[in-house]
Amino acid sequence: ADADVSPNTISYVECHGTATPMGDPIEVSGLRQAFGLEGEEVTCSLGSVKGNIGHMDAGAGVVGVIKTAMMMARRELPPLANFKTLNSRIDLSGAP
Repeated sequence: ADADVSPNTISYVECHGTATPMGDPIEVSGLRQAFGLEGEEVTCSLGSVKGNIGHMDAGAGVVGVIKTAMMMARRELPPLANFKTLNSRIDLSGAP
């Protein structure tokens, strides 16, 4: 709201991706509350570079920005390394 950007125009979010049983579900829950797009005909992809390169403390934020810029330039979503199943505590039903 402060940036005057409509949530339904955002198609990708680079997440912090703690890869902990509680951390990622909290992050997804916060995004769902912030966007408020439950059940709407919108799609928003989520990703995290940390699955590909690991946790680099402060460097992870910079790498996330670089990854997102490269994705935008190439118009391509890279796969998540080693992803097999969604954390059972993350509920994406009805979410964009």
